[in-house]
Amino acid sequence: MIRQHIHVLSRIAVAMEPVDTPMAALQSLGIEDPHQAFQRLTQLAGRGVTDDDLERLYPILFRALHESPDPNRSLLAFCRWFEATGNPIAYLNLLSAHPVALEIFCIVTGSSQVFADLLVRQPECFELIADPGQRGERRPVATLTREIRNLVEACRYPELKREALRRWKAREMLRIGVRDLAGIASLAETARAFSDLADACLQAALDIAYTTLPKLAQPPPSFAIIAMGKLGGRELNYSSDIDLMFVHADDLPETLLLEDGTSINALAWLNRLAETLIKILAEEGAHGHVFRVDMRLRPEGRFGPLVRSLSAYRFYYENWAEPWELQALIKARFVAGNRALGEEFHRLITPFVYNPFPPPELIASIVENKRRIERKCALERQTESNIKVGYGGIRDIEFIVQRLQLLHGGKLPSLRTSNTLQALQRLHQAGVLSKETHRDLAEDYVFLRTLEHRLQLLHGHQTQTLPPPHSPERLRLARRMGFDSSDAFETELAQRRSRVHTYLQNLFYGEMPLSSPPATAGSDLAILLDTIDSPASHDQLIQLLQGHGFHHPEKLIPLLQMPMRGNEYGGMPPDTPIEFKNIAARLLEMAARAPNPDAALFGFEALAIAVPNRAQLYAACDDSPQMLDKLLRLAGGSPPLFQRLVRHQEWLESLINPEEESRDWWAPLLKLQGYSAQIEALATNLERQWLEIGARDIWGEVDVLEVQHRLTQLAEQTIQILLELCAQELLTRNSADTRQVLAPLAVFGLGKLGGQELGYASDWDVIFLYDESFLHDTARSQTLQQAIELFEEAIAHLTTHNLPIALDLRLRPWGKDGTLVTSPKALYHYHKTSGEIWEKQALLKARFVAGNAKQGAYATQVLQAISYPNPFPKNYTDAMRTMKHRIETERLEPHLRTSDLKLGHGGLLDIEWLAQWLQMQYGRRNPSLRCPNTVQTLGHLADAHLLDNAEADVLIATYLQLARARNALWLYTGRSQDRLPEDKISVCALARLLGYVDDQEGSQALNDIRSAMKEARRIFESRFYAD
Repeated sequence: MIRQHIHVLSRIAVAMEPVDTPMAALQSLGIEDPHQAFQRLTQLAGRGVTDDDLERLYPILFRALHESPDPNRSLLAFCRWFEATGNPIAYLNLLSAHPVALEIFCIVTGSSQVFADLLVRQPECFELIADPGQRGERRPVATLTREIRNLVEACRYPELKREALRRWKAREMLRIGVRDLAGIASLAETARAFSDLADACLQAALDIAYTTLPKLAQPPPSFAIIAMGKLGGRELNYSSDIDLMFVHADDLPETLLLEDGTSINALAWLNRLAETLIKILAEEGAHGHVFRVDMRLRPEGRFGPLVRSLSAYRFYYENWAEPWELQALIKARFVAGNRALGEEFHRLITPFVYNPFPPPELIASIVENKRRIERKCALERQTESNIKVGYGGIRDIEFIVQRLQLLHGGKLPSLRTSNTLQALQRLHQAGVLSKETHRDLAEDYVFLRTLEHRLQLLHGHQTQTLPPPHSPERLRLARRMGFDSSDAFETELAQRRSRVHTYLQNLFYGEMPLSSPPATAGSDLAILLDTIDSPASHDQLIQLLQGHGFHHPEKLIPLLQMPMRGNEYGGMPPDTPIEFKNIAARLLEMAARAPNPDAALFGFEALAIAVPNRAQLYAACDDSPQMLDKLLRLAGGSPPLFQRLVRHQEWLESLINPEEESRDWWAPLLKLQGYSAQIEALATNLERQWLEIGARDIWGEVDVLEVQHRLTQLAEQTIQILLELCAQELLTRNSADTRQVLAPLAVFGLGKLGGQELGYASDWDVIFLYDESFLHDTARSQTLQQAIELFEEAIAHLTTHNLPIALDLRLRPWGKDGTLVTSPKALYHYHKTSGEIWEKQALLKARFVAGNAKQGAYATQVLQAISYPNPFPKNYTDAMRTMKHRIETERLEPHLRTSDLKLGHGGLLDIEWLAQWLQMQYGRRNPSLRCPNTVQTLGHLADAHLLDNAEADVLIATYLQLARARNALWLYTGRSQDRLPEDKISVCALARLLGYVDDQEGSQALNDIRSAMKEARRIFESRFYAD
C-alpha cells in the first residue's frame, strides 16, 4: 500500500533531537536562511504576544516543522498566517494546548502553497485544521448542497452570490485537503469528496444562473447537466476541469413568454442559461474560480451547440459518433437540473455504450486511439515524466478497465459504473480479473492518483508532470508522498509503472487469460490429491485451503477425497480422478471467490453426487470455466437456491446458457388436464423462474431494479393465471359460468407489489374490487367468495414448494374482519367515514395488477381521490408522525436502530414514509407524484423541487442499497431477514454478494450500509419532522 504522511491523529510524534537554541533548531530542519527565518519569528511578538510567549511556541513549532515535507514553505506560511490573525494570543494558546493542530498545519502548508495562501486570506479557516469535528467529518453532498444554497440565498445581488460560492468552495477544498493530507481520508474518499463538492457547486451555479436571466412567465423548460470524465466517475482531483454536456427535452417550445409580456426564442434562452452557468463557474474572483469547465466532449466538440435535445444526441450517437466518444460515455452521469430528463439521457446512451456483442472494429479503434496517445506523448518527450499519459501511467489503467467494461458490460450490468476503482472491483467479482490483477491495478491506480494529487496541490496547477530527476523539488515530492528518501520513492514508482505497463501489454494489447491459476498451482495440487490419504498431504491441503480463505478446511477434505478415492460404498471410475484433477486448482480458486467458499464446495459436491456421471460434470466444467464459476458462485451465494438446482438437474443447461424467455410461459398450464396437475406445474415453473432470477442476480447479470421488475411481473402473471385456473375449477365443480362471475373483478396490488418493487421475500399485498352493481346478487356473491377462497388455497399450496409467497389481504376495509371483496364505491365510503390515515397512506401504493382493466381504471381514480386529498388536512401530518413514532418505539428495539434495514433509522420505512408524506401533500396538484414506486417518486419529488437532487440521490441510492441487502440476505439464508447479520461468515457472505469481494471481514460493507442509513435518517428528520 502507499506510504502516506503518518496519521497525525493517531500516532505518537517522534521528538526531535534536543537543541540548545532556536537557531540550531532551524538549522537542523534544513531551513535555507536560518538567520532571516529567526528574525521573522521574533517579529511575531506584539499585539499581546510577548517574547516569553514565543519561547513557549518554539518547541511546538519546530516539532511540527519536522513533520512538514517542506519546512521552509511551512515556516513562511506560519509567519504569514500568524500575522494575519486578528487575535494572535488566542491562537498561540490554542496551539500550546493542541500541538497536533500545528503539525497538521505544517503538513498542509508544506504540501500546498494554494492552501497556505488561503489560510493567510482567511485565517479563520484554521478551525478546519484545529477542530477534530471539522477535519474528521465526511460531509455528504446533500449537506453541502443545502449549506451553499442557504449562503447563496442570503445574498441579494448576483455578484455577491457568485463570490459567496467561490469563497465557500475554496474553504471546502481546504477541508478536503486537510482530511487527505492528515491521512484521515483515502484516495477514493478524497476524490469522491471533490466530486460531491463539484456537484453541489453546479447546482448552486445553476440556481444563480436562473436568477440572472430574463424572468419567465411560465415554468422553465427542462434542462439537465451531464457530467463526463473524472466528475462523471466521481474521481476528481485537486485541479480537475469539469467536463459537462447540456441536454434539453424534445418537447421544447419555439418561444418562451417573459414576465414583461415579450417572448424569447426557447433555444436561445437555454443557450444563455448554459453560457451564464459556465461563466459563473469559471470566472475568476477574489477567491479564485469555482471550476474550469470543458465542453469539448459534447457532440462535434467545440464546434457543436452547447445545448442539444435528446433526439439530437440520439441521432449523433447513432450516425456520427467516433468510438472514443462512445467510450467517453462510460463516465456520463446526471448531476444537476431536471432529474427525469437526466435519467432519460442515461437510458438513451446505454445501448450505444454497452452492446452485448461489441463490434470488433469498436475495440480495434480504441486500441489504435491509445497508440496515438502514446505516440503523441513520446513526441512531446513526456513518456517518463508524465504520470497520466506516459509509461505505466493512470491512463493505461483506465484504458484497461474501459476496454473490459465495453467487452463485458453489455451482458453484465454490474460492470456499468463510471468509477475506475469500483469497476476494477466489479471486474474481479465477475471473474474477469483475477484477485492478484485486481489488487495490483487498484493499488497502482491509488498510488498514481495520489501522486497526481501531490503534484497538483502544490500550486493548484493542472499538471501530471514529475519534477526533473535528482532536483530538490523531486525530493520534496517524495516527502509529500510520505517517503523518507528520494531513492525509496523512485524505486516504488518505477516498480509500479513497470507493472502497469506489463498489464497494459497483456490485458489491453494482448490476449493473456484474465483470470486463471498459475500452472504450478495445478500441478502441485494434483500431487497432493494423488496422495490425499497421507497425513502430510492432508496437512498441506488444510494449509492450502486456509490460504484460500476457506472457513473450515478440515470439513472440506472429504469433499476432495470423494472424487479421488470414493467412499465406503465404492471407489471412483478411473476417469473421475483424472477429470477432477484437471479442474481442482480452478475449483478452489473460484470457490474461494464465492460469497461462502465452504458452501460453494459443499454445493458443488452435492451436484456431483446428484448427476449420473461425475466425470462428465468435471469435464464440462473443464471445457467451460465460466460454467464452473457460475455454479460455485450460486452455490456459495445461495445454498437454498442451489439445492433446487440439485433437485432439478434438467434446468442446468438453460440456466447456464439461457434462451430468450417466452412471455406466455404460463399458457401451456391451461391445457393440462386436472386442476391439481395445473397447480403443481405452476409451482414447478415458479421454482424454476425464482432460481433463474436469483442466479442472474448473484452473477451480476441483473441489477436490483431489474430483480424487482422481474419478481413483480412474475407475481402479476401468477395472480392472473390463478384466477383463470380457479375459474376453470369452479366451472367443473358447480357448472356455473364462473368466468362471467369473475369478469368484473379487478385485483390491486399494494405495498411492494403495488410499487413494482418486490423482493424475494416480500408479501403480496392484494385487495379485490368488484363492480358495485353485481355485489347484491346473492348467487354471484357466493360464487365470487368461493373463487377467492380457492385462490387463497392455491397460493397456500404454492408455499409447500418452498416458494416465498405470502398473500396478505389485511389492507382491505376492516382488515381481517372485512369481506374479501368490496366495490370502489364501498371502499370510498369506508375511507370517508371510518378509514384511518395510515390506511389512506397504504393506498398510495395501489396499482391494478390483474383482472378487469376497465374496472381497474375506474377504481384507480377512486383510490387516488382517497389518497390525494384536496386540500391536505392539517391533522394528517400529526397522525403520520405519531404513527411513525409508535412504529419506532414499539416495533424497533433500540439496539437495532443501525442494523434493521427496514425499521431502523434511515431504513426503508423512513424513505418510504418521507416520500408518501410529500405525495399526500402535493399529489393532488402535481399528477407526476401519483406514482406507487418509491424510487420513481423520489425522482419526481426532486423535479418538483420538494427534495434537492442531492437528497434524492442519497435516498434513492440508500433505498436500492438496502433493498439489495435484503435480497442478498434472503438468497443466502432462504429466509426473510431485515437485520444485518453478526456472525463473521454471514457478514462476509453478505459483503461479497453486495460486491465487496476483498472485504474479508465484511466490515466495509456494514460501515457503508450504516453510513448511508445515517445520512438518509438525517434527511428524513430534517424534512419529515420540520415545522
